[in-house]
Amino acid sequence: MKFDTMPAHSRVWVYMADRIFSGAEVQKLNERFETFTQQWTAHNNQLKASMDLVHQRFVVVMVDESVNGVSGCGIDKSVNFLKTLAEEYKVDFFNRLLVAYQKDEQIRVVNQHFIPNLLLQGDINENTPVFNNTVQTKEQFDNLWLVPLKNTWLTRYLKTEA
Repeated sequence: MKFDTMPAHSRVWVYMADRIFSGAEVQKLNERFETFTQQWTAHNNQLKASMDLVHQRFVVVMVDESVNGVSGCGIDKSVNFLKTLAEEYKVDFFNRLLVAYQKDEQIRVVNQHFIPNLLLQGDINENTPVFNNTVQTKEQFDNLWLVPLKNTWLTRYLKTEA
């Protein structure tokens, strides 16, 4: 199922890989995503879900809970699926210390601890577009996934630089 067919209230999870996937890997992953979402259930109820790889790095999962709610066991299935893929592809989807931002039309990924230095050096600023992987709905994903650094939790680093 494609994202554009999912309603705005759909629940979203964004997992960022610690590396970019190759074109061949993207094709294989998208096939695996399709198979998983077609079989994904919560309490034996089929979920209306979509999973896709965006920018060859972000796994975006959407579930329309108005059809069937995704419970803890359903979420566990998706996390276990991603853990399996992480092992197979030698990638980490669960490193929450990584921050992705856009600069010069490229997506760059750094450990959050480097943000203060990047600010001091002028490599990034309060208006640098940052991927907000904490979005929770499709509407937020569509409108608030890529936002200026000053509109994210990273704003705390701006305050220390003033």
